[in-house]
Amino acid sequence: MKNILIVYVFLFATAFAAAQKPSGSTRQNVTLNPNSGYANVTEATFGYGVAGTTMPYSLQYYGFTSSHGYQLNIYGLNLSTNLFMGLGSGLLFYKEGNLIPAFVDFRFTWDKKKIEPFLYGNSGFLFGVKNLDENTKLFINGGGGIRFRIDEAFALSLGTGLLLQMGTSRATFLNVKAGVSYKLNRY
Repeated sequence: MKNILIVYVFLFATAFAAAQKPSGSTRQNVTLNPNSGYANVTEATFGYGVAGTTMPYSLQYYGFTSSHGYQLNIYGLNLSTNLFMGLGSGLLFYKEGNLIPAFVDFRFTWDKKKIEPFLYGNSGFLFGVKNLDENTKLFINGGGGIRFRIDEAFALSLGTGLLLQMGTSRATFLNVKAGVSYKLNRY
């Protein structure tokens, strides 16, 4: 009985010793950063129609959008990424009138350095200010860009992509976005 107890104590001790991270090891555990939390992305945007430009609301637009959401910071496996998910709105100015976007915004950023690449995608509705029934549209917008970190809470971004809007007609825009990101609990 005494021998069995000694064997169990030995196995228990070696199991805990093997589970420890060796000193000087560069291997990083996959964890969530405790600094995950609220983030805001506010951008000025411009779009130039590249397809379906003969219909109203299809030649060009400019305006601003703002997204508020949650940024999840992920570290590990020699990666340093974050995923932003939020809801946004704004105001877009067309020659024919104004549209108000309401959308879901996703952004994926990796290589947390001073200058870092990102991909974005957002989709939602464009509500007509003049005539809600005829001017309301669906849209999908995807693209990529770079983000330049100013400090631990702020970053500037510049991106480009394609925006497809669908309603009574379809139109495609090449769009450019320039903005600022704010992270409440640091990047």
